[in-house]
Amino acid sequence: MSAVSGGGGNYISDGNIMAWLAIQQDRIYGDLKGSMDLSEHRADFTDALNDIKTELATANKSDNHDFSKVDKDLQDFMTKYGNDPEFSSLCTEIGTMADHVHTDYVSRQEYQGKHDQYDADRNAYIAALQQVASVPTAEALAIVSKGMYAEPVNPGPQSYDDGQMKIWDDLIGGKTDIASKNDQLTMIHIQELKATLDQGLQLGSTFISSGDKTSSSIINNIA
Repeated sequence: MSAVSGGGGNYISDGNIMAWLAIQQDRIYGDLKGSMDLSEHRADFTDALNDIKTELATANKSDNHDFSKVDKDLQDFMTKYGNDPEFSSLCTEIGTMADHVHTDYVSRQEYQGKHDQYDADRNAYIAALQQVASVPTAEALAIVSKGMYAEPVNPGPQSYDDGQMKIWDDLIGGKTDIASKNDQLTMIHIQELKATLDQGLQLGSTFISSGDKTSSSIINNIA
């Protein structure tokens, strides 16, 4: 179809209208893609939180109270979403929970190393006392003069009472509810964008059809 240009005034050719429609459609498609991507990210966000909620309960009830997986997943979650503009506002309290679990987990991982060091220092101290009692040396006297280090306190298994677990369950549930409500609004926006695209396509089809009819009429008149 060949658009006929006017000599001025407010006339807009079919070609100009089609070009404008193409620009608008490209913009809407970009908005649509962004909204769909955001919806997928929200689903990932919600799934990750629900997994963490399950892992917390499992670790807390297990015989060995192994929080290694939930600690890693919480840290990975905050790395992924903590500074994301779309999710950062939902992550503040989750970050506090992650720090709590991580601090408790690390303290238990460090305990064994600290106790091993304590055993080594204790043995060295006893040996130095024996050395001083027999043939004192400068090295033995220096060790004895420092005194005996205090034994590190065993933090015991990592576990949380029902009250703390309920606080975390409610926290996670609240964040996933907010994400779901936000996603419902995004889905409405996606539907509106799809309807606008359909209208644009229909309008474009109407212009093409009209132009084809006009061209056919002109050709028939010339013939």
